[in-house]
Amino acid sequence: MKRYGADKWWGVLGGWVILVLAMTVRAQLPPGPQIISDFRVPEFDENGVKKSEVFGRQAEILPDGQVKITDLKIVMFKDGQVEATILADQCTFDRKEKRAFSNSAVSIDRGGSMRVTGRGFRWSSVGQRIEILNESRVVLKNTSVWKEVERK
Repeated sequence: MKRYGADKWWGVLGGWVILVLAMTVRAQLPPGPQIISDFRVPEFDENGVKKSEVFGRQAEILPDGQVKITDLKIVMFKDGQVEATILADQCTFDRKEKRAFSNSAVSIDRGGSMRVTGRGFRWSSVGQRIEILNESRVVLKNTSVWKEVERK
């Protein structure tokens, strides 16, 4: 028969106490939507490098598992640097597919050199791709669109 020291028994007993407390708290949660305030969710690639980070003032977890986010901010990274920031009043985030979509106003800022605004968007974390659906407007700053052609 294997004997355990007091520290082993406390570890086993402590684990059960935590499990019972967690089940009790879960049972006391009111039915209906679960709401999270002022959150951030980073996403990392297979090498542990941060790909993106989703922020919001409020998130409501819907019965189908999707999340309705208010005051959305998505920061996308490339090589450890901020590549673009997406802002929208609200969106729905599909946790399983790692996608966000909305019909609200949206703006994208790429390091101060380009700003895109519009209404409605689809964003995929998998390919770091965003699509503006309506009323797109692009403003380029400090960027040359066409190179000057030297005349001979």
